Amino acid sequence: MQGGSVKTIVRYLGKRENALGFDRVRDPRARRGRRWTLRSLLTATFVSMVAMEHSLRGVERLTRDMRGCRKRLGIPRRVPDSTLAHIYSRLDDEAGLRRVLIEDIKRANRRKALQPTRLPIGVAAIDGKTIWCDKKPVDDPACQDMSQDEHPCFRLHALHAVLVSATSQPCIDQMLVPAETNEMGALPDFLQQLSKSYGRTSLVEVVTMDAGMTSAENARAATATLLRYVMAVKGTQPMLLAEIQRL
Repeated sequence: MQGGSVKTIVRYLGKRENALGFDRVRDPRARRGRRWTLRSLLTATFVSMVAMEHSLRGVERLTRDMRGCRKRLGIPRRVPDSTLAHIYSRLDDEAGLRRVLIEDIKRANRRKALQPTRLPIGVAAIDGKTIWCDKKPVDDPACQDMSQDEHPCFRLHALHAVLVSATSQPCIDQMLVPAETNEMGALPDFLQQLSKSYGRTSLVEVVTMDAGMTSAENARAATATLLRYVMAVKGTQPMLLAEIQRL
């Protein structure tokens, strides 16, 4: 039981400037018959993730053992994992969830909590991660068919940006890669999204990316958003690598 961790999280969220804006996320359920507020369910999941729980069963177990902390977090009782599974299978307000993340990052930045410490300037590392994989597809424009021969495989792949210059290294944004493209093709839109979210702050000055996103078009996309960039070049691009080595 991570009792000490939960109490620390509760104290942190108890400060007005640290309050999470889950009220802004659109609830997909009808008003009639709701037994749980969406804010309670999202808060329970968030606290459990910070406390290193890795499943909905873990969220249920943690909220059962919270006791005195539940009231302060607005969680009236133990949250059943079946309730969480039901709401998350229907929750589709990606824009609302992104607003919660971006507003929280901006508040932390205003408190000087994300000042560069590991590096001398604000640097965000952009990388691609598969966040879901199964033998059956889902109804989402980002669902990619990765099947080979007689082995069906479908996935959701995302680009995410991590502020590696800060001590805490938070993820500051994420975007699903559309099924019709890949990381390299999706990067310009992601850079525009980053610029729109944080362009008026000094949070990010440089972005880094691995060789799978290196291209002249993506370099131009980075400079168009007034960002400096560091791109990796590996043997997967032999002609470019040879020219760099020659220079």
